[in-house]
Amino acid sequence: AITQTTGIIDADLTTSLSSGSFKITLDSANDFTGALSVYNTGAVDNHISITDANDLLIGSIDVGSTVSLTSTAGSINDATDDATVDFTAGGLITLTAQDEIGGSVTAGMTVDTSGSIEVADGSEVKISSLTAGGIGIASLGSITLEKVDTKDGAITVSADGLITATDVLSQGTTADAVTLSTTKDGVVATKVVSADAVTISADAGDIIATS
Repeated sequence: AITQTTGIIDADLTTSLSSGSFKITLDSANDFTGALSVYNTGAVDNHISITDANDLLIGSIDVGSTVSLTSTAGSINDATDDATVDFTAGGLITLTAQDEIGGSVTAGMTVDTSGSIEVADGSEVKISSLTAGGIGIASLGSITLEKVDTKDGAITVSADGLITATDVLSQGTTADAVTLSTTKDGVVATKVVSADAVTISADAGDIIATS
């Protein structure tokens, strides 16, 4: 296992962490300036938990169990302008930040012009922007939105498979809409609430509201 008991990690360049079949716990006020990549093959109990005091850039997260990433005073975004999977996890993906989580668009981006964080087919996510910032997620297959919410920001989720929207909430004012779109298999929506508009679209498959 990799466990932080004291001190902080201040990494100016890229960081790659690998723990085999064991957990990783780095919950101090770390600062990963470059892209962060994490690998493990752990089963149910081998959770990954990492905290960054500032903005967190994602290289590749490929883990066998659950993963929780927190930015206590910044954002979480894809480090690269691409459509490659950023997160593959055997369990729940939990992302928490003060600002945006995905959706950061900078000049010169040509591949992923929405700046989304890409997750693997079958991902389950719990994502919260706690102060001000939107959420932008793209799934390369199906995705379950267990709980996705913003304090003041829009939520945009696209998928190439079934979207299961269990609990989605965008707070704020105008321009803080929720947009769910998929190319196939439809959308099952249990609770989707927005301070602005809610748009749900499916190129193929049904849109089903449940309660």
